[in-house]
Amino acid sequence: MTVELTVGLFDTKTGGTIWRGSGIATEKVGELSLAGGEPYFSAKDPNEAYGQMVSRLIGRVTEDLRPGWTSEERTR
Repeated sequence: MTVELTVGLFDTKTGGTIWRGSGIATEKVGELSLAGGEPYFSAKDPNEAYGQMVSRLIGRVTEDLRPGWTSEERTR
């Protein structure tokens, strides 16, 4: 399963782009294999996997908007 997220922050007065971010996340939700000549299938709940993937993706894409340290600030 693959999820792509693109977000933007726009100035409503001028229509200009203030910030833009995007990201892609991929997760395997099923697998088919042979074990001793017998087929074996395993799968995660796609809805649960999708929810977790979207949460991680939102965190990555919006990282620029949260407080944090830059490498220059750490060396001071």
